[in-house]
Amino acid sequence: MSVGSSVQLEWSSYGKIVAITLAVLLLLAVVLGPVENAGAAQAEQEVGVAAAATTQAVGIPPVSAERVLNPGVKILLDEQVRTDASGRLQILFLDGTALTLGADSDLVIDQYFFDPDSGQGGMSVSLTTGLFRVIGGKISKNQEIKFNTPTSKITIRGGMTDLDVRSDQDIAHFIYGQAMSVTANGVQQKISQPGFTIAVDKGKAPGTPQRSKATDLAKLADQLEVAIESEDKDAAPSDAPATADANNADDTPSEADTSEGGTAETIEVSPEADSSGENASGDTTTGSSTESAGPTQREEKQRADEQKQGAKKEKAKKNLKTKKGKQETKKAVKKKKTAAKKKAATKKKAAAKKKTAAKKKAAAKAKKKAAAKAKKAAKKAAAEAKKAEKAEEETDECDSEDKPASCEEEVVVEVVVEETESESEEVVEDGTVEVSRAGASSGFAGGVVIERAGLLQVADQAALLEGLELCRSCRFLEWGYFTEQIPTAMNSLRMGFWVNGIAATSAHLSAAATKQARYSGDLLGMVWDGTQARATQGDFRSTVSFGVANYSVDAFSATFDGGQYSSAARGVKNGSPFRLQDAASGRNFTAKGNLFGHPQAVGQPPPEMAGQFSITGNNYQAGGVFGGAMVSQSGNDL
Repeated sequence: MSVGSSVQLEWSSYGKIVAITLAVLLLLAVVLGPVENAGAAQAEQEVGVAAAATTQAVGIPPVSAERVLNPGVKILLDEQVRTDASGRLQILFLDGTALTLGADSDLVIDQYFFDPDSGQGGMSVSLTTGLFRVIGGKISKNQEIKFNTPTSKITIRGGMTDLDVRSDQDIAHFIYGQAMSVTANGVQQKISQPGFTIAVDKGKAPGTPQRSKATDLAKLADQLEVAIESEDKDAAPSDAPATADANNADDTPSEADTSEGGTAETIEVSPEADSSGENASGDTTTGSSTESAGPTQREEKQRADEQKQGAKKEKAKKNLKTKKGKQETKKAVKKKKTAAKKKAATKKKAAAKKKTAAKKKAAAKAKKKAAAKAKKAAKKAAAEAKKAEKAEEETDECDSEDKPASCEEEVVVEVVVEETESESEEVVEDGTVEVSRAGASSGFAGGVVIERAGLLQVADQAALLEGLELCRSCRFLEWGYFTEQIPTAMNSLRMGFWVNGIAATSAHLSAAATKQARYSGDLLGMVWDGTQARATQGDFRSTVSFGVANYSVDAFSATFDGGQYSSAARGVKNGSPFRLQDAASGRNFTAKGNLFGHPQAVGQPPPEMAGQFSITGNNYQAGGVFGGAMVSQSGNDL
């Protein structure tokens, strides 16, 4: 009997028996159908819920049919989850673990169990391809959660990790947390310090952890952002008509069999005839008599209408309950995210505080070491000064009016630059002497050498240094004054200033690419003008531009002892010192310097600058150091 055909039945006792038998069979089919489906549903274990989604993400459970993963849909064990080219999805597991999928991503939840009372459990996920962000829940606080890729095995303890899984490479970014490990080809790399990245190519061992790049992390954050769509955007209205082919009615699940988050459909097996005697196909029904057929059809239609109305009410009630459940889930997810952000901020603040304390401790240690060296040098200089004084008393010919040329005063500028473990001298192009001073680690020193009678004019060192200051606002630089006897000339005294600090690395300079910084500070130096030795203070201003491989000192202007000097240095290799040179007012100015300190944030320029300088002229020699701090910065990312 096809749908829409007209059948004429004689209402007899035999017909009633057949009708009752068919009704019983239909009732058994309705009752037993959900039981079978319920058994299948019980075989699928819930592990979490789709907390947020951007069109489109789909899930393929082990038993149920494929479905769209809208917010509020339960996620099941052994389910395959994937997103399309514009899809994003965030899964919130029962223990609070949050797993975000970017576009074109694919995974399978292999293992998951969790005991809320003890907080113990286990989690293992296979990542086929795509971008993923993991924020650990209660399970990861007690043990590792595992992620298997075609290239490596990755484990995470707490915190947050971003994973870039490709066909021939894995890149794991450890944002923060307890630990992360990457194992491949029998080799494991494990880190516990946040802000590092491990990359591994297929068939090879994992690479050495590298400092994460801010640009890479920012790009991943944009690609993993999930827009929470309105739950009513894609939902069908509660009174939308059901659509189905009557010939396929046996293959279509009833409302009771649809999964949570799906849209239930009502299937009509056969059309109903209206009171006019015309059915859905337009055919006119006929009966043995108008009186017997008419009332039976009206009763059947009334019962069918009542069943439909009841089904609509139940469906509306269920939709309302589902909507409330989704709202509660959203509130729970939002609360979880807020708590996670607060926790992350607290951890970040604690880490920054610890890092600052370590820097202060290192600076204090360097200062103490420098002070000890200066004290030792001063003690040695005092002893040598006594020897020089005694030698001078014994040299009577240098006190006579006709003293020979060998008794004339001689002044040589000292330029102390490189960090070394021994002391050596080398004549440079301008005729001065460049001296490497032992112990001047990560710093510079400069000054002058006074011989013979000139020593008598610098005896009062306290008065000489009164009121001098070098970069009061600097945090990474230390400075001081030194005097020492020259081993090759026992009647000569070297005197000047030194500056030490924590040098910026080439990685710091590369990270500040496209930035420009301005520095300002002081110059301290010894001056010999042919009659007396004196300490003098000046000032400088400088502008520096940073690149990936090189940096440039765009402008450097200095004022010292009445002279003004300007210079620049282009294309200096990152990690190398810069050199400056200028001639003004009959004097030659040369300088050498570097950048110091660790930036407060990745991508910012080094906070301080320091170096040494020398000035030579007619019967004029000067040498010393300069140091200053960054006063402003600009760039593409500011």
